[in-house]
Amino acid sequence: MRRLALVLLLPSALTHATPSTSTSTIPSTSTSTSTIPSTSTIPSTSTSPSPSPSPSPSTETYRGWVVPELILAMAERPVQRMIKRYSRSQPVYHLALADGLEVAFRPSGLPYPDLWRFELASYHLARLLGLADRVPPVTTRTVPRSALDVSPRAQLLPAPGVRDHVHGAVVAWLPTLTPTGLAGARGRARWQRWLDQRRPAPSGADATRAEQVSSLVVFDYLHANTDRWDNGPNLMADEHGDLVYRDNSDTWTLSRLANLELNAAELAATQRFSRTLVTALRQTDASALATTLEPHGKPRSPILTRRQLRRFDQRRKRVLAHIDRLIRRHGEAAVLPWP
Repeated sequence: MRRLALVLLLPSALTHATPSTSTSTIPSTSTSTSTIPSTSTIPSTSTSPSPSPSPSPSTETYRGWVVPELILAMAERPVQRMIKRYSRSQPVYHLALADGLEVAFRPSGLPYPDLWRFELASYHLARLLGLADRVPPVTTRTVPRSALDVSPRAQLLPAPGVRDHVHGAVVAWLPTLTPTGLAGARGRARWQRWLDQRRPAPSGADATRAEQVSSLVVFDYLHANTDRWDNGPNLMADEHGDLVYRDNSDTWTLSRLANLELNAAELAATQRFSRTLVTALRQTDASALATTLEPHGKPRSPILTRRQLRRFDQRRKRVLAHIDRLIRRHGEAAVLPWP
């Protein structure tokens, strides 16, 4: 599944293809046979499903956008052209929408038809945990199949009730991503020193990064993300230097959720946490997550099943038990040093 990675909005390979100083510049496609000409706008269809409901409160913002307005634009603006396809069997498409908006589109396809659901579920989990500024907004939409360079290996599923369209998740595009050096053995050793109660608490820029890593460890344990700490492109920072929690499709499968030892080593090494995150985690049980996701699914096709939600709650309780043990041993001030 690692080869299917999506950036925080895109696939892992995207990082290497996107210049770190890029904004919204779209490369020329005059010689490409896989890109729809930029002069031809693909009309939207009147039968396209409604976008995912707008988050609350309406004043929530992301990179200068009011989030409900951004989500509506990602769901409804017509596709102008495909900029690039990443991966062949489980593709992710970098799309240019009208008025310069860019998104990553992960369509529903075989053999893993639910990856788009997992992106959506992870975004809304992040919102409940107060981490929405670190996970780019996600919603759902249909895209004309003619807008996509579909590899013969890709088995895209048709959108229900919308002819010649495919359905999937669209994720807000991040134009600038830079390496953090947190991946691999050397990266682990670095951040584990920051989060070890036997060592002095980090300060300055290290403290900021340590809190971001700590919250990411919790986030990834909860949704059972297996494609993070050995994959540098999934540990990138934005133009402000803040860690972004991207590529959240390799998550939420029942087998991974049921394995409580999955990501347990990273959790055990994490001994300092954000107080705000822990407070939110105590409130974000399976019922809260189900309530948040309910408007985005259908009665017979929810975003997450009851079994997935139960497994999530088991993982949530495991995290809280770990934190509570640390507090009893080291004290709340030491374990929760960050707001």
